[in-house]
Amino acid sequence: MSNKENYRELLETRKEVYHVDDELLKSEPKKDVPPPEKREPDKSIITLTEDKKDRALWAELRLDFANSLLNDSSADSGKLDKAIKYFHEAEKGDGKIHGFTEDDFPEEWAAVQNGLGQAYERKPIGDRHENIKKAIEHYQSALDVYKQIKDDKGYHPAGMATVYNNLGVAYMQHIVGSLADNRKKALDNYFKAIQEYIRLNKLDDVTDVQYNLIASGYFGSEYADMVIGFLKDHLENIPHDEKWGIFQNALGNTYHRQKSFTQAIECYTQALEVLQENTVPIQWAVTLVYRGLAYQESEEMTQAIADYESALTQLKPDIFPYKCREAAYHLGRILHEQEKYNDARKVFETAHKAVDEIRGFSNHAEAKRDLSEENADLYARLVHCCLESKDMPENDREALAFEYTVAGKGRAFVDRLASARVDLFDVLRKDTSELTDEQNSLMEDLKPIQELRQKMNILFDKSSKGVSTENTLQIFGQKGTKMPKEIQEIQKVLTEKWEIVYQNHPRLISTQKAPSLTKAQAIELAKELDAVLVEYIKHNNEWGAFVITPESDGFCYVSLTGITPAFLERVFKRIKYFEGHKQGNHQAIIKILPECYDILIRPLNLPKYKKLILAPSNELYLIPLNICFNEQSNKYLSDEYILSFTPNLSSLWHLWRKYQDNNIHQQDNDIHQQDNDVLYPLLAVAYPGKDPNRRSYLHDVIASTQRILDLDYFQTAEKILGSDATVESVIQATRNNKHALFHIACHGSFDVDKPNFSGLVLAESYFTIQQIITELHLESNQLSTLGACVTGRKDVSRSNELVSLQQAFMVSGAKSVGGSLWSVDGKATFALFGKYYELLAKGYSFAKSLQKAMQFVRNKEDEDWNHPYYWGAFQITGLAHQTLNYKQRT
Repeated sequence: MSNKENYRELLETRKEVYHVDDELLKSEPKKDVPPPEKREPDKSIITLTEDKKDRALWAELRLDFANSLLNDSSADSGKLDKAIKYFHEAEKGDGKIHGFTEDDFPEEWAAVQNGLGQAYERKPIGDRHENIKKAIEHYQSALDVYKQIKDDKGYHPAGMATVYNNLGVAYMQHIVGSLADNRKKALDNYFKAIQEYIRLNKLDDVTDVQYNLIASGYFGSEYADMVIGFLKDHLENIPHDEKWGIFQNALGNTYHRQKSFTQAIECYTQALEVLQENTVPIQWAVTLVYRGLAYQESEEMTQAIADYESALTQLKPDIFPYKCREAAYHLGRILHEQEKYNDARKVFETAHKAVDEIRGFSNHAEAKRDLSEENADLYARLVHCCLESKDMPENDREALAFEYTVAGKGRAFVDRLASARVDLFDVLRKDTSELTDEQNSLMEDLKPIQELRQKMNILFDKSSKGVSTENTLQIFGQKGTKMPKEIQEIQKVLTEKWEIVYQNHPRLISTQKAPSLTKAQAIELAKELDAVLVEYIKHNNEWGAFVITPESDGFCYVSLTGITPAFLERVFKRIKYFEGHKQGNHQAIIKILPECYDILIRPLNLPKYKKLILAPSNELYLIPLNICFNEQSNKYLSDEYILSFTPNLSSLWHLWRKYQDNNIHQQDNDIHQQDNDVLYPLLAVAYPGKDPNRRSYLHDVIASTQRILDLDYFQTAEKILGSDATVESVIQATRNNKHALFHIACHGSFDVDKPNFSGLVLAESYFTIQQIITELHLESNQLSTLGACVTGRKDVSRSNELVSLQQAFMVSGAKSVGGSLWSVDGKATFALFGKYYELLAKGYSFAKSLQKAMQFVRNKEDEDWNHPYYWGAFQITGLAHQTLNYKQRT
């Protein structure tokens, strides 16, 4: 309504129509709304028209009544549900009359959205996470309309400041997505709210937002003195009630950030005088966590333990997972360092439950990757506590340690692998008339990403012209050098654009929480694959490995005391010679390989099975374990066993389950063939480079690929060669047809700073890990072979969340992937792949074919290729002990 007089006049003229009583008529609009005990707006309407006044009055009554319920301090779930009902009626009408539509009543419609946001934000804790998400959506809808009003009419709507503040509060409680991103969004909205309130000269409201901002605790240290002064002034002028206690908390947090722990503890202690367990149990518990952290920093461990233990009586992992995880992790850490392993284990298990709860709320893979990284130390300590606990038998300790190892190792990748993939970019290829509203929204968000990729490809093509292989790869970080500034800027914007997609379309990009692997399932997997499985683990600066064999009791833990920082330094110092292979470096590399075997393999006491699957950990991912040399048998590890790798045993388990679900399971007897699925046998892609006169040009790559295609077994293969080998043509080929094998030969690179932008060099384009994951279709693929440099290289983090081309292909659907650990010799590689595909065509398993192909290259009489540089770079990851299994399409 434009003013009180018009509002009252309109109510008077329509009171009979809407059965409005006199008490309701006396109420002030919007501010002094009728209390909840007043009669609800009657829905029995005598006459209605589409006149805006009728609609405004009908909707206004419902908006005011909903606000009255919302402002009732005793509002319970029932009242909030009723408020939501009337907010929706004010917005949408009741089928007979329209409410406040966005076009005709934009400010009123935005006020309804703000009310809905507040109602959902205050809903009971049981639906907390979904309700906060809905609150943010409604606040954002209100804000979008207010911004449009500002742009169209040139004034700042009064409600805009309130919505900014409400968004800040909601994002501080939001646990879906990245915690850091949510905090940043909260701060951005708080600052905008302050600016709007200052513009409106509402200084009391400015103070409230400043408090919200300060209470969040995420401001620069340069503001600390200002914040302390602000809080002290307010503490002197407000009564000693709950708000006073919250201000004391904020002051304590500020002192804590300044490392003034004594003052921080004093503030928290004073806060606890009014924030008591029987009145505000959660605020009480959170304050104890704050004080516990301050005591811990002050090395007053007895007091810290007492505060954490008390806080955890209220902070349950399924309801308050973030604060529960924080309290339990820090309490467990103190007990662990005091060598109270039994007690520490139990507390860390509570932290694990909280982390598992958070994992279920995290929408996308990047948020889960961040979560894994944040909790790497928690799981390392938990595993160590399990192994050191004396309150259970040794077998039980080791089984528990194994289950927490796989629970904390590379879980973001496991969740991604276990989740159904959605080709987001498929909407760009559809007729727009067939798209749903959600698909149209997705299309608009993806268009700028598509344009940025095209710009990056143009810059990449331009930057790689006229330079050698080494320089081309240096541009993309293979040797630690920087990329061109223009490409860096595009990558930065691309990352921001993807964040918009993650936020706007969580349902499409979310990954499910995969169940964790158990000891029993690991033994079952070893039986199914008829292989020995080894899961390496680094815990609390100690190393060990779980060895699982097909026997019913085939499980044990082995401590690997020989893995020391000095040993790893020696290994990496020599392995780097593989990058710039020279004849003089032969012995320097060879000398370290027996030591690698003695420290990493021999202590495992591996039983005499043919097949071995290794799951490295941390720095071990970077060591070519396949060429560890046994001086006693005079054999490399890849000769002693049919060898393959997996990022972790959980991912292997989920791959195996998918393999079984697809009905293409078969036992591998090394030479075995069975018709099943109707597929093309092979998709072969080869791109040598742009200019044959340049040193970087791969002169033999098309010819060697053609030799593979000439094998009788691959006569019906599909090929994309030379200038036809663009990113789009490869994506289209995998979308249109099914292929048992995928072979790609080209240049590859690995960007150590931005591993998601590592990729394969194709015709006038660059096929990044990010694009492979989102657009490549390999659901029917049994083996992808990446005949390019450094395609097996990985970005290794503390949490074992790897980023590599091999894993990107596995996420795209490939059951197993072959890649290289270093820049390979072209001629030797072509010989290796020629033999490799010949063996695959004869029915050998993927791993067995690679083993025999490496031996073939090493023993080639007319070449000096005995050194592992020429043949040892390639490893197969995934379900590598299967044979090709399909009916060839004619």
